[in-house]
Amino acid sequence: MKKRVWKNGLAAAALGMGLLAAMPSMAFGAQVLPEGLYVGEQSLGGMTEEEAEKAVQAYIDNLTALPVSVDIDGTTVETTTGELGLTWSNPDVVKETADQYEYGSLVKQYMARKDLEQSPVKLSLEVQTDPARVKAFVDEKCQGFTAQAQDASITRENGQFVITDSVVGVAVDTAATEAALNEAIT
Repeated sequence: MKKRVWKNGLAAAALGMGLLAAMPSMAFGAQVLPEGLYVGEQSLGGMTEEEAEKAVQAYIDNLTALPVSVDIDGTTVETTTGELGLTWSNPDVVKETADQYEYGSLVKQYMARKDLEQSPVKLSLEVQTDPARVKAFVDEKCQGFTAQAQDASITRENGQFVITDSVVGVAVDTAATEAALNEAIT
């Protein structure tokens, strides 16, 4: 009887060791994001977390090359989002999203993946401009188009009336321009 228990225990231990040896290749393989996650028009499905972060960074780098045009009373002033100091303000969104689909209970992971099949998700990237660089752009490039307003007037000189026409003033509201640029970019 003791030999039989000993043999069964040894067989169970050998089976357990065999399964344990095969387990690391399955359990510790690089986790990939499920299909249905997007940044812009690019799918992040099938990518590891690191690959997804690189893809999102490439997307942000493309955003910094976008042109920006400001129309000041019919005159266009151009720059790029990179010159306005565009930065990615929530780089942890990729890790948080990956954790949502890789960790937690199996039921939650399954439900999250099924939800993705029904309705794909675009990652909510938050970008912001550098207020100092936007202010510098407005001050340097836009202030040359301002004009002081002048009322029309009539004066009498040497027995004649001299009429001075009115001049429409143009002013650039720096704060409003900054707010409009930030709103348009983000």
